[in-house]
Amino acid sequence: MDFHVESVQIAVEKCWQLVQEGQADLFRGQTRDWPKLIPSIFRTSGEYRATALKELEYFKEWARSVPQMAVYRGEDASITAIAQHYGIPTAFLDLTTNPEIAALFAKTSAAGEASSEAVIYCFLEAGLTSLKEARLTRINVDNLWRLESQKGLFLQFLDETLADTLRDQAIRIYFPVSSLAAEERTRLYPVRKSALECIIDQWIYRRQVEEVTENLEGIRYKFITHRETYPGSFRWRAMPKFEANWFEQEPAWVFPPIESVSIVDDPEIITLPIVNFTQPDLAREELVTAFQGPIRQSRATGRLMCFVASLSPQKSHLSGSVSTLINRCWDGVRVLPYQADEVTASMALTAMLLLARAEEVEGVDDWPKQFFGELKTIEVAPIGGHIEAGAVSRTDLKSAMSSRYLGMMTAYMQRKAEEDPEFPMLYVTDHWMLFGFNAFKKLFVEQFIPTAVDGYWREDLASYEGALGCLWSINFNPVLLGYVTPFEFRFYSPIAGERDCRQIAYVLPDMDRHDLEELFISCLPTVLGKNNPFQVRFHGYSSDPRPVWEIERAIEQSKWIVEVGGISVLDVIPSVTSALDDEKQQVFKGVGAFEIWLISKGLIPEVHGKAFEDIKPIFDEFWGELMISNANLQTRAESARDWPGPVS
Repeated sequence: MDFHVESVQIAVEKCWQLVQEGQADLFRGQTRDWPKLIPSIFRTSGEYRATALKELEYFKEWARSVPQMAVYRGEDASITAIAQHYGIPTAFLDLTTNPEIAALFAKTSAAGEASSEAVIYCFLEAGLTSLKEARLTRINVDNLWRLESQKGLFLQFLDETLADTLRDQAIRIYFPVSSLAAEERTRLYPVRKSALECIIDQWIYRRQVEEVTENLEGIRYKFITHRETYPGSFRWRAMPKFEANWFEQEPAWVFPPIESVSIVDDPEIITLPIVNFTQPDLAREELVTAFQGPIRQSRATGRLMCFVASLSPQKSHLSGSVSTLINRCWDGVRVLPYQADEVTASMALTAMLLLARAEEVEGVDDWPKQFFGELKTIEVAPIGGHIEAGAVSRTDLKSAMSSRYLGMMTAYMQRKAEEDPEFPMLYVTDHWMLFGFNAFKKLFVEQFIPTAVDGYWREDLASYEGALGCLWSINFNPVLLGYVTPFEFRFYSPIAGERDCRQIAYVLPDMDRHDLEELFISCLPTVLGKNNPFQVRFHGYSSDPRPVWEIERAIEQSKWIVEVGGISVLDVIPSVTSALDDEKQQVFKGVGAFEIWLISKGLIPEVHGKAFEDIKPIFDEFWGELMISNANLQTRAESARDWPGPVS
């Protein structure tokens, strides 16, 4: 049944009439009447479909790993529906219970985008639920403002052939195409972000960055840094277990409060003052005062605040972008259990940096140092998200460091940490092992977030003239971080270029005989329990142009490794297997037991380039020493007071 009407308003009225008559209760709007109603995944084929399905699996894997998505765990259809709403091709077709929403989707957002007639398809739920080829899916929309505002539900295609007949089962209402106004688009896609939507944005951002680099293999493998905590930092390679009391067991850090999109309908409008930046300290105090009252009011009443930036007439065209960023930051921090003064300080500095850059104030680059003293750039990434960098006080960073797990580390790591508290950050990336929560949380919200947002804004002004065109989705939660590393990590940490550091023992130039004994004895529980041998990486010798077997210190250390029995936990000849590894991932070549023994004896030149048959006498001598080494190392390890036994 088809109807042709004169306007979109009449089309909506006709839809409501069908609802009253019991002929329709589900709707879908389109800018044109395509021959088939078909989900996005079925509009692809071959390699493109395989890629789309893989992308959906990536999203599901991420959703299963992120605590905030726990409400959807085990609900595959719900996770797929969320993916559909964020542009990932699925076998789901969007529907809505509200004809007005369907009409908005039928409008065009760009001139010439649609044909002369748009259409609303009207279905009866009872008819769709009777289809064997499909399944109607409704999902929980808690904290999913976009889905809530669109009154969305989904028709899952169980059989691709349904596309051939579904369109003909609808009542179709045609009307002249019209443009989607800005306020109508905002109704479909709220400008403000809920707590959960901020998390989903982080995954979207990461995937966008990965897609940009996926065809630039050389750049990707050269510049993308791998970050994980090195188990060899700890005695017996026994990593600490995460304890929830690190963040005071406050559930709101992991499960933010549920808010309806209705709170965006009537926000309290707060216009920020035009600030005189000639004296940065006074300007900062003025903005602290401007935010203080509204933040207290919001916490007391629960009403949403909408901050509006005030700029000079010459820069007023940037007011919208600055306001958007300020409110995005506000939405990120307001739902988390920060102290009110921490949120106030964060918002005031964020707004100050954004406003000053918009006004092109001279000296703004120096303000963080003026406020905090010597700075340290740190890089963080939320679980499943992408890296962001920000500057924090070096003094405050050191003060935030905790000695809680220092006693579990090797003697070498403890000694290095005493010499330089920042040293463990090159080997330990789990921030809960490095920092005390309250001090780190305060540092994160008051310093990292403002400087990270400022870095984005600076780049956007340079590249997009402040139109918010840069990829960005900052994390606001200090609890749910995947890692925290210093900026220098990518250049100085041996882990940065590794695919997996779990079976690696790093030997550094300043390690003495006792350090090496502890390092290799600590590998034994894993070798005995899992039968996985280790490889050695000599790290810190790159400035010496000679091969490692000609460097006196490396030769001395190799002798110590042999003396303490370290060769017994090493792969015998890893160079044979490493050649089979993926070339792009094998950044450094491991050294095994035979090679360490050869270096210690000065025999590398004797075996280089020769067939195994020619060096068999040398290998037999090595093998005899290896058998003795095995027994000696195990005896010393098992005599240790804290010997843990084999680790499975």
